[in-house]
Amino acid sequence: EGLRRLPPDPPIGLRASLEGTHVVLRWTPPLPDGLGAWSYRVIRKVGGSPFQINDGSVVADVDAGEAIDASLPAGLSVGYAVYTVRGGIASATAATVPPFPILLEVSDLRAEGSRGEIGLSWSLPQGAKAASVVRLGSIGAPDKVVDSLADHATDRGLDDTQIYHYRVSAVYTGDNGKTIGSPGVEIAATPAPAALPAGPISVWPEVDGRVTLRWPSVARGIVKVLRTSHLLTHAVGSRMATAETTKLDGTWLDASRSDATTDPEPPKIGVCHYTPFVFLNGMATVGASVGFSSVPDPTDLRAVRVGTAGRVHLRWRWTPRATGTIVVARSGTPPLRADDADAIVATVSEVEYSRQGYFALNLPVETQPGPWHLAVFSLTEVDGANLTSPGLEPTARTIVPGPNPEITVTYVLRRPSFPGRPWSILLKTDPPGSSIPPMALVAHPRTVPLSSEDGQIIERFPSCRDGATFAVKPLVDLTRHRSRLFADPNVDPTGQPPIRLKHPESAGTRV
Repeated sequence: EGLRRLPPDPPIGLRASLEGTHVVLRWTPPLPDGLGAWSYRVIRKVGGSPFQINDGSVVADVDAGEAIDASLPAGLSVGYAVYTVRGGIASATAATVPPFPILLEVSDLRAEGSRGEIGLSWSLPQGAKAASVVRLGSIGAPDKVVDSLADHATDRGLDDTQIYHYRVSAVYTGDNGKTIGSPGVEIAATPAPAALPAGPISVWPEVDGRVTLRWPSVARGIVKVLRTSHLLTHAVGSRMATAETTKLDGTWLDASRSDATTDPEPPKIGVCHYTPFVFLNGMATVGASVGFSSVPDPTDLRAVRVGTAGRVHLRWRWTPRATGTIVVARSGTPPLRADDADAIVATVSEVEYSRQGYFALNLPVETQPGPWHLAVFSLTEVDGANLTSPGLEPTARTIVPGPNPEITVTYVLRRPSFPGRPWSILLKTDPPGSSIPPMALVAHPRTVPLSSEDGQIIERFPSCRDGATFAVKPLVDLTRHRSRLFADPNVDPTGQPPIRLKHPESAGTRV
């Protein structure tokens, strides 16, 4: 009992380091003496080292060999001491570090480029009276001081093709009244406008469970993708400092390429969201998020218009895990997601669908003639929460034209009346006077072509109207080939009128 009332041995090897806005203290415990457990008391003193346990402010009482001091007197010199305490009795001596200045750095440093100049901005730490900005010179070249205010500066007369490096330091008034600056934070920037947002992101589930993400390459900046369990509230194109992105709750994916990355461990159950960020000049530009779900999408969506009104019958293949399907219809543009606010959304149960064999949807064609873009999403329940599929399956989407959209195209291929003259083709439409999208004439030497891929394209015709006639100078002898007319496969179908081809009964032009 008498030994336990004696002061314990002090710790040894106290080390203090300024990390961000905190001082981290670490030390080595004394050797065990078999007299019971002890704790540690950390003391801070402004302007010197504590000489006893009451000589300064108590920073922390801890059991481990580490402590953090977060309430720092910026600009002043502080010393630390750590005492061992057992049963209310402190060690006679302590582990100490000599006083050193607390020089906090500026935060949220960012650079904004424009033609011929770079604007720098930052947040000055509490206790600092000003900031110092220096443009760092290349090897052998001197640094240049840039005039600055407390929280911003502008460097002008720059070359738009060069990369410039800056160091921004916080300036304090020391214990002796003299000015002292922090080591400084560095940033590289170019006199160029802000980076554009990346995207859109395409998501490709792999057979091994991984998810591959692809996006169009950006002209400037580095793209990183953040996976989150919720949709970010940041608007597309909004910008934030690089330091702010580290505070976002999510997982950053290592970019293996400038236009792609892989998520090796996507969530097995539930929904996640991928958001691209473009980092440039200390800023991050937010791109458009894309959702991904472990629930498979439906497949083979088919839509058949019934009558002249807006009634449409939908059929699709259900996924095994789905208990329902969300049908989303949007006029003019494809729906964004299952809860698209600008679309018509309907939930279909498996029982209802099985009873009828289809789902009937009524579209308001009087107010919105279309075309209507339809998409279906699988719906299931996991742990009491409703989950939807990601909507990435191409066959889970289709387009329903307006009330009288389909154009029937008929054609007649005529051989020349005199040898040496070209063939001709006449195109007609029903209803009369309709527009015809770009077409292609396909020929096959042995069989009747069934699609534009089933043979050789021997002639192409531009967009035209009912009654158009074109000369045909084919690459093959049409008297020895069978040919048919199809929509030109090299033309983007978006915006083109939907057509139905009515081929001649002869199914070819063999004469």
